[in-house]
Amino acid sequence: MDGSIVAEILLPGNLADIFIYLIFFLSLLMIAFIPEKSTTSQYMMFFVIFLALMDKVRQATDDIPIEGLDNDGFATMMIHILMFIFPLMAAGLIRGRGRNDKRGVPIGILIGLIAGLYAAGTIFEATRGIFYNPF
Repeated sequence: MDGSIVAEILLPGNLADIFIYLIFFLSLLMIAFIPEKSTTSQYMMFFVIFLALMDKVRQATDDIPIEGLDNDGFATMMIHILMFIFPLMAAGLIRGRGRNDKRGVPIGILIGLIAGLYAAGTIFEATRGIFYNPF
């Protein structure tokens, strides 16, 4: 495999790629700030990272053998909605006694807002806007 092919896949080419990278790296940062006793939040954020990677790989390939994983598919919409919901849930599930234990909460809310904008934008694009008439 040539290095230019990998670079072509990984380099951000549009605004959606930038959103995916923001979600990915902020999720890594949030995992670092989640206290040890909040393992459910850590698992949720690992799942968000997995979904971001899956969405990036899904965008890079043209021939997807699974129905619903194209740009307008139901599975793609569910990936985007789960990337929106899980950081907010993980931020709400963080438990801690002190102020330092809850440092991941604002990051989780920020990730949720970014993923919500990304999900709304992709759903709006998939439905071709409010005034789209297919007939």
